[in-house]
This record gives sequence, C-alpha cells and structure tokens, in this order.
Amino acid sequence: MLHSYHAVPEEGRLSKCNSIAFEASGVTAQYVLKQAYEPVWSRRLALFFFQLLILTGLLHHFASLSTPAAINLVAVSGVGLFAALVLGIAGLLRIWYGDYYGVGEALVGIVIAVIGLAPLASFGFLALKMPPLSQVSTTPERPILFKDMDVRPADAIPIVSPSAEDIALQEESYRDIHPLVLERSAAEAFGLTREAMRRLNWDIVVSEPPVQNSLGYLQATDRTLIMGFTDDIAVEILGDEATATVDARSVSRYGNHDFGTNAGRIRELFAEINAGIKKGERPALEQAEPAPPIPQRTPGR
Repeated sequence: MLHSYHAVPEEGRLSKCNSIAFEASGVTAQYVLKQAYEPVWSRRLALFFFQLLILTGLLHHFASLSTPAAINLVAVSGVGLFAALVLGIAGLLRIWYGDYYGVGEALVGIVIAVIGLAPLASFGFLALKMPPLSQVSTTPERPILFKDMDVRPADAIPIVSPSAEDIALQEESYRDIHPLVLERSAAEAFGLTREAMRRLNWDIVVSEPPVQNSLGYLQATDRTLIMGFTDDIAVEILGDEATATVDARSVSRYGNHDFGTNAGRIRELFAEINAGIKKGERPALEQAEPAPPIPQRTPGR
C-alpha cells in the first residue's frame, strides 16, 4: 500500500533545534535536528580573530601600535583562527554523523579562518625555507656600524657583530650578497645610492658624502609592506675617481628571524642603483649617436 507523507508545521518549536513532522496513515513521525555548537563558535571565533588580525596590521602600519604588541596580537590571532578552523571541521563531522544542523555556519568559519591563516602560513613557510638570521651584510666579517642609534627603539634587539655561525650561514644561504663594484667615482656612486634610496621611499637619517679619500656613508630606515615592520640599513661607499665599492648592511629591530627580508632589501637597493646607472646612460648614448646623413639630391641635367 502506498502512503503519502507531508510536512506538518510544528508549534512551539525550540530555537536551538529544527523539527520535521510527517504523517503516514494517521501516524505522526517527528524528526528533530539539533544545532551543533561547534559551527556557531567556529564562525564567532573566525570573525573576531580575523578582525583582530586586520586591525593589528592597520594600527601598527598607520598608527602608534608598538611592534612587540603587534607581534603578540598576531600570534594570538593565529591561535584563535586555528581554533576556529578546528571547530568548523569538527562541526561538519558532527553534522555528517549525527542529527545536527549548522553546515552554513561551519563553512563560514572555515573559509574565514583559512583566509586569515594564509599569510601566517606563508611566514611559517619562509621560516622553514630561509636561514634564521636577523641581519645580513655584504661584508659580514667587517659589518658597517650604525652612527645614529637614536632612531632605533630602546626595546629593539641590540646590534652586534654576527657570530661565526651566522657568517657561515649567510655565506651558504645568500651567495649573491656581496659588495657592489661600480665603474664610477666615489662621489657618483654616493649620489646613485642616495637617489636609489629615495626612489625606494626609504627614510634617510644620515647622509655623509665622501670627501677626498674618506668613506661615503648613508643610514636609512625601511618598512615592510604588509605589517610595516621597520628595519635599519647602513651603506658605505669607498673608491676613487674611477671605481667605487658599495657595502650594505640591513638589520631587523625585532625577532631572531627576518624571513629573508634583509637579503631581499640589499638586492633591491643594488638593483635600483644599477637601474639608475642604465637610466642615466641612455640619454647620453642617444645624444652621442650622430644624426643620420641627409641624402643629397643630384641636380637634373
């Protein structure tokens, strides 16, 4: 015998469960779905800690939030987002194997947690890939000194000479980091370096051009793109009227791992110096090229 079923609305339904009633031949069967708590907390935690992560980055980059406080808040946000991800997955498993609902909230929590954890996971990948260094120098055995220490916060890590282990680790990991030799006078090399820093939007705090046989010296600060962490850079220029050597040192202010930032900054500076040289040579070459001869017309006979 074929029976017909249809849903009957339930009166006085509880807010934390869904009830579905069916009638079959005068007999009513009620199927109750309960709200799983994991999806609810997954969504709540994901939203809260994702907003905390974004707010931390904005306050540190554009306001006066200190770097140690920002690092702690980022770590707390990472733990909270990971907890939201775990709760979301646990909620989906509970819904799959039990009489519960809340798939939408679980998916929202998981998606937000994954978006927030993605940049943190990239830093974790860099921490495993890059050497654990907080400074990089083109001459690590003779690092450049920083003349203006007032720009460096009191709670920053002290600037010390790299250990023998750090020197060996840098030479093994960054074989391309070495002094830049230019076929320019020391004065020209100093000007090229200073202009390169300005194009990179670094804040120059010390600028001492070379005089006679003295060293040219530049000290600047630079901020990372995402979180706005500030690092210190010192550059020395030594040379004569024909050639010059540019040495650079980049040092982090906080943490024992720079995730490859300092080496990348030196590469960026040297690339910008070379770009400035090529840019300056191009007009000179164009000016030096002789104009094409004008063809002479033979008079008709």
